[in-house]
Amino acid sequence: MFAHLTNPDPARWHETDYLLSERGSGSCFRNVTNGGNENMKTKRIGILLSALLLAAIAIVPCVSAYPASSYGAIYTGGLDSRITAQTAESKLSSMGYSGTYHWNDAANSALLRMPSDQAFFFVGHGGPGFINYEQSGVTTSLTANNPGLARISSLNPNDLKDMALAVFMGCDTSDYDSTNGNLLSTSTSMGVDTAMGFADDITSPQVGYWSGRFWYYLDNGYSVSQATSSADTDNIANFGYWSQGGMNSHYIQGNSNIIIDPARAGVV
Repeated sequence: MFAHLTNPDPARWHETDYLLSERGSGSCFRNVTNGGNENMKTKRIGILLSALLLAAIAIVPCVSAYPASSYGAIYTGGLDSRITAQTAESKLSSMGYSGTYHWNDAANSALLRMPSDQAFFFVGHGGPGFINYEQSGVTTSLTANNPGLARISSLNPNDLKDMALAVFMGCDTSDYDSTNGNLLSTSTSMGVDTAMGFADDITSPQVGYWSGRFWYYLDNGYSVSQATSSADTDNIANFGYWSQGGMNSHYIQGNSNIIIDPARAGVV
């Protein structure tokens, strides 16, 4: 269960790791000088090639990275959401985001990063209007609007206008609380294009499986609405209709038809 420190499920979510391979650099080519006119000819050709290369660079648009943060944690109660967060980060990077995975973090640190992020993913303990981070055994909460805790509403208006998607994957994270507020409505009011949470308790191992399928479909050009529907179908096929682990309680606020592959910023 992903409710706030209430009977947390100690089962670790197992998913396929995505391994990134690197290619070695190619061979180094040296100019061979033959002297005299050949040397001058080589220099002229080199100057011409350099000029052509600079011209090509000038007309190619500059591609900037889109920052994205993915948060998991290992909680003192035993819940371990790190692999699920890593899988999401891998898919975000595949889409062209500059994805960063965080697993030992505090709520205030995550809040400070949000204005720079174009995509945000949290998976772990949560509840109505809040999500819980754990750093070295210390739990801190990020809320929508609790004045006594880190809160999204403390950001400046439109600070989150560049964020295309925010996913709060925890128990009851789409629900409203009179003290903590509502994560989805607060996020979208601050500029997030699309925010998603869950209306019920969500449980292992369905969380890890559903999340992996959701990010798989996003990475293949599906809209958020299409990705959730397809992940639901796969989840039912894998676990059965009566054992969906609460994952079909997802609720989307904002633009459910948004497509985040290739990487993009918010447009609100």
